[in-house]
Amino acid sequence: MNSNNKKNLKDYNLGFFMTEGLSLERWYEIGMFHREIEPYNKLAKHFNKIYFFTYGNNKDKEFNKYFESNIEIVPLGIKIPFIPLNFLIAFLFPLLKYNYIKKCHFIKFNQMKGSQAGVIVKKINKKIIFVSRSGYVWSLFAQKKNKYFKIAKFIEKLVYKNCDISFVASSSDKRYIEKEYNPNKIDVIPNFINIDKFKSDRGVEKYQNRILFVGRLNKQKNLFALMEALKGTEVGLDIIGSGELKDELEGRAKKFEVKINFLGNFPNSELPVLLNRYEIFVLPSHYEGTPKTLLEAMSCGLLCLATNVEGSRDIVQDGINGIISETDYKDLRGKIIYLVENKNNLEDLREKARTFIEENYSLDEQIKKEIKIYKDFIQN
Repeated sequence: MNSNNKKNLKDYNLGFFMTEGLSLERWYEIGMFHREIEPYNKLAKHFNKIYFFTYGNNKDKEFNKYFESNIEIVPLGIKIPFIPLNFLIAFLFPLLKYNYIKKCHFIKFNQMKGSQAGVIVKKINKKIIFVSRSGYVWSLFAQKKNKYFKIAKFIEKLVYKNCDISFVASSSDKRYIEKEYNPNKIDVIPNFINIDKFKSDRGVEKYQNRILFVGRLNKQKNLFALMEALKGTEVGLDIIGSGELKDELEGRAKKFEVKINFLGNFPNSELPVLLNRYEIFVLPSHYEGTPKTLLEAMSCGLLCLATNVEGSRDIVQDGINGIISETDYKDLRGKIIYLVENKNNLEDLREKARTFIEENYSLDEQIKKEIKIYKDFIQN
């Protein structure tokens, strides 16, 4: 491996690990692929080479055509029969692919799940710069779900004790991590939006009396309260996404006589066109990290309603760039009706939502921040 004393980032190689258990094929199936690879195609212009480590098989290499020429896909190539084994496989990944690992100067992980592999890398080669990135705080989510909390805390403690650089998505996440783990270096790099793709098209004909939700169909998203909020109104609901609660939600929609369409998953590249068919976007969650679907809707100039929970309220300023509601169905109903009845008089909310995204969540701006952090690190 080359010396880390080099000062030009273009002389360095970056190894990027996908979230534990995920593959490019899976990203493509659930519509995340194009959004998730976009920052790495931009980062590739600043590095000599990027090794893209996935938990998939050789089918992942078929996606090579979507990447910059200096990005090499490195699939794990092992079929994992039981999901809990992903936890152990993540520890072994660097050993199984060490011929590639030893060519890297930076190793970056997409989420905390799987970042334990970075600890192994650091133990093998202390010169490698271990970068941990978290779009949300896993232990806080695990605590709310009452699932894997002890595992999440164990991995977070292990990772933050050993990593050289940490990226988190919000200032509140940073404060929590600093208090709990006292990491070496931690910076806020928010989730990103390609503002050139996600932009308003006011000339498109809009659906009338229909609101949009985009996300997983699970308890976190509080969709049963949203349906009850729409009960007895003329407002319909379109849902983009999938999840374990679909059948139960369909039954509840029939009971409440809510006009609902389950549209399934769409590639992220198609979302700007779909978003622009709607006036109103609703995210009724019980809790959030930094929700990309909300950022994308705001970037397209939709009137956005989010609940008064950490994550969402860090983005939506009530009455300024969107509307904040409590999580109960009564407050949701009142706020939805207000938006429906006044949508033609709230142009200022649309404009300020777009401006907020441009100033705080632009993909190009986040790439600049990340590159600066890498350059500053190798200069010291």
